[in-house]
Amino acid sequence: MVVVLIILLHLPFAVADPLLVVATVLAVLYVPAIFNYRRRFQVENRDLRLRWPQEYFKRWFSQFPQRTGAVIEMMKDLNVKLDPATIDLRPLQDFLQRQPANTFLGAVALDISGYLAVAFLQTVGGRVRFTWRIDSRTGEPGLFLDDAYLTVHFLTKIREIWVSKGKEPLDYWLWNGARLAQDRLAMQPITIYIALGFLKDLDQISQFHDELRKAMPVSLSKQVRMGEHVYRTTWIRKAPFEIAWNEIEKPPPGWPLATVVTVPFYSDARALEGRLEVNSPRSPAREDLAIVRFKSNDLVPLGVLLHNYLEVGPSYVKRTDPLQLRLVAVAQETQVITQRVRDLQSQVKEAIGPKNTPQGIPMDSSAFFMGRVLSIGELVNPFTAIPLWRVELDISGFSLDILVRKDKCTGTPQVGFYLSGIVWLIGDLLPSEVSTAAEYIG
Repeated sequence: MVVVLIILLHLPFAVADPLLVVATVLAVLYVPAIFNYRRRFQVENRDLRLRWPQEYFKRWFSQFPQRTGAVIEMMKDLNVKLDPATIDLRPLQDFLQRQPANTFLGAVALDISGYLAVAFLQTVGGRVRFTWRIDSRTGEPGLFLDDAYLTVHFLTKIREIWVSKGKEPLDYWLWNGARLAQDRLAMQPITIYIALGFLKDLDQISQFHDELRKAMPVSLSKQVRMGEHVYRTTWIRKAPFEIAWNEIEKPPPGWPLATVVTVPFYSDARALEGRLEVNSPRSPAREDLAIVRFKSNDLVPLGVLLHNYLEVGPSYVKRTDPLQLRLVAVAQETQVITQRVRDLQSQVKEAIGPKNTPQGIPMDSSAFFMGRVLSIGELVNPFTAIPLWRVELDISGFSLDILVRKDKCTGTPQVGFYLSGIVWLIGDLLPSEVSTAAEYIG
């Protein structure tokens, strides 16, 4: 448009005048459009720059397992041999530490971090649920294991080695992270630990885990062979509370023992009588979850998490005789109901029944309950000094002791009042004989 105006100014007036008017009008209309386009382009360009890393990360999240092979080939061309079977990470760490800090390339580092993530999940083992998300604190991708309340930042670790020349062995860092994930997954559902007062809330899970790991070397342990596998149970005790920490021997990579399940318990629990469900003696969700019909409550089967599963072995499902279980019911949510309120809810009967039954079979040991308070006692969890009530309930003729954290109970229970909520059932199965499938070896 500027060039046109210059040409018009050099033409004779008679010719240029009408054209100049037209050009001026066009310029008046066109120049604002130019500025609007430029402003819109700047906004779009800025939005693209801000959105680009997230969009790239999202695409990468869905492709990271497939990109592992490309990383192995790339490293092979650089004379760095990676063996995904043994997960020997020393050659990779040596290569990264030799690179100048100013050669750090984000795209390459991200693909290498994907290789680490695959190795990490392989070391953890099992079908681990995970998601990749952008960490709001760092703006970088992290592997989130929500069931373990854990986030692993592989890209940050690669940058630390490549740029800062971190000396911590990459193998040990990966193994320790995998063991932490195994431990936390084995502690599920963590709500039982919180309900029993082993920790105040989820914010203390890291401290709680560290304290348990420190206590294991000085705690009683025993090995047992079950089938082709060797297990070790360690009892971390502060009577009358304890935790059964169960591990399995495993081949490399990683540490030689992997945590498979941990179960808290209160050893002063009463023994109750019941029978295994005939058609489904154990839950399809986990083999240490027995399905039991208790005496005086035999119309409804309940899931009971076996604290001593490795002692009684898998053959407990064949038992047809009456069972004796030292049963502890741990309240997750409780509400105190006065007699006046109860009279207004007379159509609701006192009962206890499984909470999670998608297939008609209890899939965990949680249950809804409501019962009348017969007696109340007090105790303290010595692990944390958190106070609890021990409440004896009458649930339509079925007598059950429930442990309730005082700070988790809405109201103060009194004899004659009613209590309702959600409980987790944990039991010690008293064996008629030691399972033939389990053999103590140490």
